[in-house]
Amino acid sequence: MTASQQLLALHKFGGSSLADPTCYRRVADLLVSHSQPADLVVVSAAGKTTNKLIELYQLALSGADYALLLQQLAQYQTNLIEQLLHQPTSLLELLTQELAELEQWLTSASNNRSLIVACGEVWSSRLLAALLNQLGQVSVAIDARDFLVAQGEVTPIVDEKRSIENLHQLSESFIGQQRVITGFICRDEGGNTLLLGRNGSDYSATLIAKLAGASEVNIWTDVAGVFSADPNLIHEACLIEELSLAEAEELARIGNPVLHHRTLQPLAQDKIALRVRSSFEPDSAYTEIGKRLGHVGDCIVNGIANIELYLLPDNEKTQQLIHQLPQHGFFPLVATRHVNHILLGLTLEAAPSFEVLLKQHRAIAWSKHSEFGLISLLDAGVSWYRKLFNKLFAKESSWPIVLSDNGLSLSAIVPVKRVNLLAYMLHHRIYSPSKRIGVVLLGAGNIGRCWLNLFQQQQEKLEQRFGASISLVGIVGSSAALIDFSGIAISQWQQQFEQYSQPLAKQDLLSAFENQPLDELIMLDLSADQMLSDTYAQILSCGYHIISANKLAGSSASANYTAIKEAALANNAKWAYNASVGAGLPIQYAINDLVNSGDEIQEISGVFSGTLSWLFAHYDDSEPFSSLLLRALSLGITEPDPRDDLSGKDKQRKLLILAREAGLELELTDIQLTSMVPDALALLSTDEFIGRAAELDPVISSLYQAAAKENKVIRYLAKFELIAGKIIAKVGLEQMASDHPFAALTPSDNVFLIKTKWYQDNPLIIRGPGAGREVTAAAVQSDLLQVIKAVI
Repeated sequence: MTASQQLLALHKFGGSSLADPTCYRRVADLLVSHSQPADLVVVSAAGKTTNKLIELYQLALSGADYALLLQQLAQYQTNLIEQLLHQPTSLLELLTQELAELEQWLTSASNNRSLIVACGEVWSSRLLAALLNQLGQVSVAIDARDFLVAQGEVTPIVDEKRSIENLHQLSESFIGQQRVITGFICRDEGGNTLLLGRNGSDYSATLIAKLAGASEVNIWTDVAGVFSADPNLIHEACLIEELSLAEAEELARIGNPVLHHRTLQPLAQDKIALRVRSSFEPDSAYTEIGKRLGHVGDCIVNGIANIELYLLPDNEKTQQLIHQLPQHGFFPLVATRHVNHILLGLTLEAAPSFEVLLKQHRAIAWSKHSEFGLISLLDAGVSWYRKLFNKLFAKESSWPIVLSDNGLSLSAIVPVKRVNLLAYMLHHRIYSPSKRIGVVLLGAGNIGRCWLNLFQQQQEKLEQRFGASISLVGIVGSSAALIDFSGIAISQWQQQFEQYSQPLAKQDLLSAFENQPLDELIMLDLSADQMLSDTYAQILSCGYHIISANKLAGSSASANYTAIKEAALANNAKWAYNASVGAGLPIQYAINDLVNSGDEIQEISGVFSGTLSWLFAHYDDSEPFSSLLLRALSLGITEPDPRDDLSGKDKQRKLLILAREAGLELELTDIQLTSMVPDALALLSTDEFIGRAAELDPVISSLYQAAAKENKVIRYLAKFELIAGKIIAKVGLEQMASDHPFAALTPSDNVFLIKTKWYQDNPLIIRGPGAGREVTAAAVQSDLLQVIKAVI
């Protein structure tokens, strides 16, 4: 078996992992415990050595004195050798020779830049190999220039066929030894040193792994992998444990410092797993990059503090240039059309070379814009966050928000001073423990449609106020339903309902939401459906919340009413039904506040019907009551069947709801009801009743005249009161003094009068519009706000 067939993995260590003797020992111990003898090791220069070598080169090139810096670099390397090796002599002698060569190269720096910068990798690989040998792990230092052959000085392209042959031939001499190879450097056909550029050590690591046939690459660094944001800036950032190769390539393209586009290139055609791991915590979790990994929802926020923006004319010449950019080593952070131009965003590092390229294309006019930064979000489902991007960034600048061509990232150009703050805000909005709340509308009639309009206006404000995602996720009609847990666009709900709704029987309502992914589900019952109100206890037992304008459950038999209340309490679910009485008037809130304060409610009375309020406010016996009734019907003030208003059953139910809110135990049958509909008219069809409505006139006229003789008025009243501990409750027509609060009603108003231990001689009066689509929808919206507030 050849050495290449024995390879298991490649381990790469960056300069931060080899910054001092302690770091070297940590890396050596890690290799002893976490690698096999056949594994390859690729290393960068120790600490900031490469930066120092570049600085030396620049000083020498400018003719400045570099003696002190060279002395500091020599001392740093000497200290590493002396503190790490028991027998440092041979390495110190080699270092002395090479420092002398380095000084000679510096005297003609312009011709020797690559040789000067390459020294750090050579020193690093040789020292680590010596330390491993000292620990009993037989190792050899290999200069990558002995096998990596490339062409091109600016962006060297490695000749893989030649390099594989060289590596295999070289490896035969070192079977059983751990090979510690220099990163970042290679050579051309003439033996001249070439540098592999930014993140060159990572690139050479994945490239050598490919050439050697390794199954995995471990890039050991000072962080545990790729995080959801820069952990140095955002402490809440979390480790992303799996990334697809496509996601990693996109992350590199948008400028994430952990990965570089070139590093990933060798992995594209080979089944090599790339793992980014912490050399400080080798057994902790890490990020693995592979072709089929990655998960929707593992979002990564990336911020770049400075970029250069270029505007180029949107024409054929520009398109040709953009097509050629990868060949020149340019991968724009942003590339999009903007106001008849092509907008490109590049890093500050790439900008000077890009401008050189632009100047070579003199026919292309261009302009540059500085003082901007870039915030990008990477996720396999990133398009779901477009709305959030618009909220956070649309006002930050006039530049467009850009969705990448591959659909993996969204980017926003923002003022450079705002990058860190806005990156934090974006990360917080995505990863904060905010709840996802879904709202289901049961009944999309007149009130339901009105509520949809109101919710659409207030949805964004609610989300901002509570820091939660609050979406309409279901619309349930009489026999069909539209359910979408990702959220229904309210502006298009009718079209979506027509196209995508599915048949749904009322008895199957709960099963339709059995696997819902939401933190909270709130059902709005804006119907008058008895079957639906009968399922309230079941709905609440699932932990779902109910907001109801439907009066049937609140006025049902005591056993059912009690079961509903107990189900809500046992399952920490909320049942709010303020809209069932008085629409938007705060009558139930007032009753609850009085009871909670320790007061005792002794009487509640009032005109609970906007229709009957309108009728008796206008009736003066100058025209028949039936004529006025038919006018109200034509104006839409009454129900389609006016008997629904005249029978008093609706008012009877409302009175029962208020009595129960006041703490009284009462059944519907305990409330005496006097209907305005004679028995002879009760069972007729609607049309027949309307045809015989004049039969009401003599009775109403007689009542009106009798009241007028005593300077009184008639009103249809609902009332309960406690008399000697006994509950007296009734609904029907009554006479009252012309100065009574119920006498001076504005047409269509409701009025509630509450007498308590504290409000006795001067009762509490609540009056205002008690019916109508708008005010009822507003009451439902108020209940929704209160329920959300309670569950957040």
